[in-house]
Amino acid sequence: MWALPNINKMNEEAALRYETEKDLSKKQILKGQTCMYCDKKATRYYDYYDIFSDDPKGKIFLCAKHDGYYGNPAEGYFFCEGCERTMVENYTWELYSHDTNEGRLCLNCYFDSEIKKQENWIDKVEQVADRVWESKHLIPVEGTHWKKYLDFHGNVELDSMSGAKITGFSSTSTVESGIAELQEIVKKTLGIGPVILIMDAAYQFAMSIGVYTRKKEEHETRFLGADVKIRDM
Repeated sequence: MWALPNINKMNEEAALRYETEKDLSKKQILKGQTCMYCDKKATRYYDYYDIFSDDPKGKIFLCAKHDGYYGNPAEGYFFCEGCERTMVENYTWELYSHDTNEGRLCLNCYFDSEIKKQENWIDKVEQVADRVWESKHLIPVEGTHWKKYLDFHGNVELDSMSGAKITGFSSTSTVESGIAELQEIVKKTLGIGPVILIMDAAYQFAMSIGVYTRKKEEHETRFLGADVKIRDM
């Protein structure tokens, strides 16, 4: 279907590049650079990021004419209103942004916002059937941001069009079987606490719905709008 870039390698290269470029002046960075859309001298550049690390992944070079001409700041990128970074839109079929009432957010900022909302959490197996189709895309393939906050307990892959459970290569079963499997995972997990169903992968013709709980480690955090002390069990 598609091949995801080697995320670890990209992160390592980005960190090294950042260290070598962080002390350069704007003039030094722009020297010899041309606009990504034409052969004119670049007069502006933007650091761009992705949702897989905190180091800039590269720079967008633009001339005065094309600065923002094809979008903000350029085609294939977006500005996250949460972390205030210029971000890569996608590497594969997954989009790394979500439009909200507060503006466009990268998936990491969207994740941070949504896990705090009480209405996204369930504490009964009977709620699974309805919540499956309301699961929000908060985690990308190979994303790691969630690991600081949640524990993963299992997932089911579903056909994007029919909703049927995918059982093998180009093979599906039924919608009911997929829901039943998620219900079983939730049933086993509720002893830990409330769970959240998250779309944690979006492919061309399929999606993954994962079952998560709040991370079990001692820390101060703010879940569901209130201070909660969570201790190791």
